[in-house]
Amino acid sequence: MKIKLDHIYFFVEDMEKAVNFYELFLGIKATHREGDRWADFEIEGQDGMYFGLLNKKAIDEKIVVGNNAVLGIYTEDIQKAFEKAKSLGATILYEPDDVQDSPYKYVCFGMLDLDGNVIEVANYER
Repeated sequence: MKIKLDHIYFFVEDMEKAVNFYELFLGIKATHREGDRWADFEIEGQDGMYFGLLNKKAIDEKIVVGNNAVLGIYTEDIQKAFEKAKSLGATILYEPDDVQDSPYKYVCFGMLDLDGNVIEVANYER
């Protein structure tokens, strides 16, 4: 039996704001949209893997929004990504910094999206 990573999604309060935030930050349009319920972004070169947004109202009002996973995003230019995140109103958790105990150069910053979901944006040797 083969098991593979297929997708990750965040619960959000306001689908329009969330889609707009990720379209602007990632620089890509949502690949699939189901009204105010769901949106997803195909992850380039990852054999169908995608990142999704699910309106918490579609499931249950008891769902916790924010801080329910960490989305890791790779960037070629950490400083430009940092400035872009700030300009879009993301809450910065920590500024770009070298991870000291990494066996290779790994620079990252942390932020919260508009719903409080944790995102780490990193640059490292791939």
